[in-house]
Amino acid sequence: MAILYIIIFILLLIFLIVNLIKYLKYKTKWVRLFLLNIFSIALFMILLIYYSNLPGYGFMPGLSYLFEVLLSFCAVILYSIILIIAIVSKLILFLLEKKKQGKNYFPKIIIIIAIFLFVFGSYNLILDLKNDLNVGTTNGKIINYDDQKGFKKPIVEYKINNEIYKATIEVLNNSILNSNLGDTIEIHYNKKNPAELAYLSYYENLYIPCFFISIILFIVSIKKNKK
Repeated sequence: MAILYIIIFILLLIFLIVNLIKYLKYKTKWVRLFLLNIFSIALFMILLIYYSNLPGYGFMPGLSYLFEVLLSFCAVILYSIILIIAIVSKLILFLLEKKKQGKNYFPKIIIIIAIFLFVFGSYNLILDLKNDLNVGTTNGKIINYDDQKGFKKPIVEYKINNEIYKATIEVLNNSILNSNLGDTIEIHYNKKNPAELAYLSYYENLYIPCFFISIILFIVSIKKNKK
């Protein structure tokens, strides 16, 4: 089964790359390339979800389908990169063709991208502010472990406003993985419901580069319009 899985992955990857090269060389077969990309991503996304939810077996059940999960994840990433390259190539070729006809869409495209980045950055800034307002930090003691599918998740005991709470940590980082029973670790909790642990997501800090890039793009588009 694993060999068949690898063969399908390699064949689809080769077929996608060949079609991408043909498209870039002859500027044809865009629809076939796009549909094949979508099919490949959807196929391995379904397989990734399927194998991730299968019950494990043996001495380490959590690693039963590690190969299938990793291969599916890598396939989704690779096929997505090819899809992005194909879409960007299609857009660039379209803009170059229009420019030859005397229609310059580059400033408009730049403004659209800048607006998108600004809106996306604003959304992430709001999420970051909500985290700062709703998430508290304290220390908790590891009192036990919850063994699920071969992964040991620490059960911590912590105190908030003289109330003692117990909860299982679902998202593990390096600090938690390197800790032992009885150790005191830093944890985050929901201020509105202290019995519920919270997990910080650092992707929210993307608003900083988003704002920076959007400002640069706005300046570039203004200069191009003046020309």
